[in-house]
This record gives sequence, C-alpha cells and structure tokens, in this order.
Amino acid sequence: MKENIFLYRVLFFLFLFYTATACSQELSKDQIFQLPFDSIIKLEDDLDYGSNYSKKVFDTHILKAKYLNDTNQLAEAYRKRVWGENFNIAVQYIDSSIAISERVSQSDFITRVRYTKGGLLYEADIPEEAVKEFVKAYESAKEIEDYERIVDCFNAIAVIKGEYGHQERAISLLRQSIQYLKKHRQKIENYDLTQLITLDNIARCYLQIKQIDSSRTYTKKGIDLSLKMKDFDTYQSLRALNAQINYYDGNYLKARDTLIKYTKGSGDLSEADRLYYLGMVEEKLGKHIKKRMHFKRIDTLLKRNDYPLMDNVKEIFQFLLKDAISKDEKVFVETYANRLVYYDSMLTEAEKNIRSILWTEFDLPEQEETKQNLSNEIDKKENTIKVFFFLSTALIVLFILYYIKYNSTQKKLKFVMNEDILPVKNNPKKEEVIKMDIDTDVVLHTLEALDKWEKNLGFLNQGSNQNTLARELNTNTTYLSKIINAYKGQSFSNYLKDLRVTYAINSLKENPKVIESHSTIQIAEMFGFNSLDVFARSLKAKIGLTPAVFIKQIKRSNL
Repeated sequence: MKENIFLYRVLFFLFLFYTATACSQELSKDQIFQLPFDSIIKLEDDLDYGSNYSKKVFDTHILKAKYLNDTNQLAEAYRKRVWGENFNIAVQYIDSSIAISERVSQSDFITRVRYTKGGLLYEADIPEEAVKEFVKAYESAKEIEDYERIVDCFNAIAVIKGEYGHQERAISLLRQSIQYLKKHRQKIENYDLTQLITLDNIARCYLQIKQIDSSRTYTKKGIDLSLKMKDFDTYQSLRALNAQINYYDGNYLKARDTLIKYTKGSGDLSEADRLYYLGMVEEKLGKHIKKRMHFKRIDTLLKRNDYPLMDNVKEIFQFLLKDAISKDEKVFVETYANRLVYYDSMLTEAEKNIRSILWTEFDLPEQEETKQNLSNEIDKKENTIKVFFFLSTALIVLFILYYIKYNSTQKKLKFVMNEDILPVKNNPKKEEVIKMDIDTDVVLHTLEALDKWEKNLGFLNQGSNQNTLARELNTNTTYLSKIINAYKGQSFSNYLKDLRVTYAINSLKENPKVIESHSTIQIAEMFGFNSLDVFARSLKAKIGLTPAVFIKQIKRSNL
C-alpha cells in the first residue's frame, strides 16, 4: 500500500527542504536572476510547489545555471523542477538532471536524483522501473558509504517487495535497515525520521503475513516515536494501522471506531485501505450491507485513481463479484469479473519483472540464492497469456458454482419457510430392539418420559446433558443412550442439538420480531446453545443454510 510513509521520505529528502507557504512578496524573473545561487536556493526553500511562482523560480534557476554554464546548479535545478508537474514533464526534467550528473560523475548527486526518479515512477504505478532506479540509487550510495541513503533505498525496495507478495524478503531487508540505523546512528543526520519510516514499513509487512504480535510491537514503537517527533500525520496513519491489528485480534468495535475516526475522505489509497478493514469489521458484526457499501466506495476510489494496485484488491472484487452474482446483477458481474482479470494480470506481470530485477541486479549481502536459480524459477512461471486464460476458465467455473449454489439456497429457503421442520425420528427394527437387551416396560416408560420432557421444552436448558436427563427420567445413562440411539436414530449429543435447532427454526418463523431485538449469539443462547459456532453448524446440518442466510430470509419475509 502507498500508505507507507517512505514516499514522504522521498519528498522530504529529495526536496532537501520543507515545503512552506509561498513568499509574501514575489520577485520578478529579473530580480531572481540577479540573486546568487545561495539566495535562489534559500528562496526555493520557502516555495509552495506546483504554483506558477514556484515554476518561475525554478525556471529562472535553470536559466541562470545555463547562462553561467554551471552544470552542478543546472542538474539541481532540473531535479527540483520535477515537483508540481505532471508525470511526463517531470520525467523529462529528471532525465535531464541524471544526464548532467552522470556526465560530471557526481556520485552524491547521482544517488539523490536516481532516488527521486524511483519515487516518481512508484507514484505513477510503474513499479518495475521504480525498482531499477532504487537499485541504482542503492549502488551509488553504497560506493560513497551514504548510510542514510542506503536505508532509504532498503525501505523503498522493501515496500515494493511487500506489495508484490514477498513480505518475508521485505521484512528481512527492513530488519537489515534497523541494524544499519543502530550501527551508523552517528552518521545519519535524520535518524529519527529514517527510523520512523522503517518502523512503519516493517509493521505493515508483518501485518500482511498476519504476524500480529510482531506488527503490534513495531506499530507501538512507531506511535511513540511519531508523538515524540510531533509528526501527527504519521501518528494518525499508525493509529489506523493499529486498528487493523485490532481487527485481526477480534476487537471489532474498537477497530471500527478508530477506522471511522481516521477515514476522512482523502480520496487516496490510504482511505481505500481503511475502507477495506471497515468492510471486514462490518462483516464480522453481521452487517453485510455496510461491507458492500464500503467495498463499492473502494471501487470508486480506484476508478478515480486509474485503478492502481492496493493490498487485498483481489479479495475486494471477489466479494463484489459474488455479491453481484447472488443478486443477479449481470452488469456488475461482468464489471467485477473484468476488474479481477485486470488486477490478476497486473500482479502477475509486475511480480515477475520485479523479481527478475531484484534478484539479478540487487545483490544484497543476505541473498544466498544464485542468479541461475532465479532464472530457472522465472522460466518456470507461466506467462501472462496462460494466466489470463486460466483465470478466465476459473471465473467461468466460479460463475457456474455460484449460480448452482444460489439456486440451491433458494430452494432450501422456500422449503424451510413453507414447511414445518420436524426433529429426527427412527422406527427401529425388531432385531434392534432385542439387541438393546432392555425390559420392554422400561423402554416404554423412558420413551413416555422423553416425550413429556420434549413437550415441556426441557432441551432448552443449557445445562442439560445425558447424566442430568437420566436422573430426571429415573433411569441410567446406559439405558438412555441405547434408547435414544434406537428410537431417535442418533447419539444423545446430536439428539439434543437436533431438538434445539428444530425448535429454533420453527419458533423464529413464528416470531420474527425476536430477530429485530437480538443478536445471533443471543438467539443461539435462547435455544439452549452455548456457542454461536455449534448453533451455526447445527442449523447448516439441519437445513443446509447458515444463520445469516436464514435470518435474512425471515427479515425479508416479514417486511
């Protein structure tokens, strides 16, 4: 996710100054030209990037550098001119800066400008080319022992690795970043900011692979450091990340409250990421409609941003596709199927290219595999066309399965809603009765007592078990077990669950208002179940439906 704050690092270090408000008194082009370079650079420090005035200042910087034939200043002016421009123009400026810096062999500046281009390409969703630039920046930083920039490159490359399914390698690289930070602390000017970025990135990578405890540890460190630095933007970002951790911990209400607080319509991918977790939380709370609303909002945000890659994007569109199929919304079925094909193709191609670049060009110390192993691995991967056809076939099968399941569910619902559901009964054969080896009078007495117990709804008592019922019926557990097995056709445990779920089904159909004022777990407890899971399994076994589907149908029938 581009929620990662290494992009903030790109802007911070590549500007080499803070963005402030525009100067209160704007100078003319001639006045700027007359200033020495030191004064022009100081003037640039206070610019609001992207404004007409900022472009005029940078253009004058370029003009003055050309006039004086100062290649160093010209390269720097081109680099700064990048910000506030659209991608195509920005790349032209940065390439001009690279050409000049390579011609004069300025290692320090080459590192900086390559890193800038990597950030531009990453922002433009061209990860393969971004990785190449970050690798080049790393190599030049390593040559001049620029430890701060080395860590910057580690962070940037780790973020891209994590986005394309290599979270373990990303974590390995980020842990190396932490070691670099500790070892070279005195040589890293912006130590706290570099550490904060690394903590943020490693916390997110651990969350992606569901190592919740590790993610929580690094998130807590990041929150503490961001407060110490008074970096409230990063603090809010990490609080939202902590809410995602709460989701995986099962603290759904706490997660929802935090996410709502920090999802404020920014319109970018950070909002989309938080909406994803809001949707997942709502599903856990049984609010399917709200989940759909949040996921549809994500689709709108992705469309607005030309469908960039984000975490969990395939899961989002799989849900929307399944939802559209269940509602027979054919237009949306086609739309979301196309989204899945698009993102699957994007992920496959980008992952292959990035893997190739990182393993063949980025020879980090911890890498043990050889380049030949990489080539063999890449050769074995299916090409994009095969993936596309495989996915298309899988989607067709998925459509068929969904439609079959949908029709089957509708038939089950129709039967359940229109018929009385009866408990399981059994008429034992004569040889089965003889095999029990129990006096006939005892059997008849026990069956009569069982029938009375059922009519009095004794099975609704959560404390009921084989021992308590045997005492209540004045018999022993052995006799009771044999009689239930023979005449009820099931074990005592299943007999008890069948009575409860059968009564629950019929009772809820007759009293639908119960659903309005009770949660699913409360409903389960009303009918003698001590857990939602046992209730759900029993209902599924009895009528082939989940509690959510059954309850939804009752609500719909009661409108």
